[in-house]
Amino acid sequence: MSEEESSTSSVILSDLNIRLICPICKNPQPKIIEEYANGDLVCGECGLVLDDHIIDTRSEWRTFQNDYNEKDASRVGAPADPFLPGAALKTTISSKGKNDLTKTQSNC
Repeated sequence: MSEEESSTSSVILSDLNIRLICPICKNPQPKIIEEYANGDLVCGECGLVLDDHIIDTRSEWRTFQNDYNEKDASRVGAPADPFLPGAALKTTISSKGKNDLTKTQSNC
C-alpha cells in the first residue's frame, strides 16, 4: 500500500467515528448521560438536553411476588418499540410439558 493510499484510508476511517459533542461545553470527550425514564440524552457537564424521545433498548424486567412472598422474575421481554406497533405484544408459553404435547399430537 502506498503512502498516499494509507493517508487516504486513515482519513476515511476517521470520518466513520460518530461523536456527540455538547454545543455549549464543546468538550471533545463529553460525559453523556442517558436518562431512560425521561427518554433524554443529557450533557453531564452543563445539563443541556442533547436529544429527547430516545428508545429504551434494555430488556423489560418486572418482578412479581409469588404466594410465598419470594421475588420471582417471571416476566422479561423485548423493549417496547413505538415504530413497530404490536411487536411487544408477544406471549411465550412455558416449554414445560412440550414433549407431552408432541406425543399427543403424533398419536392423533
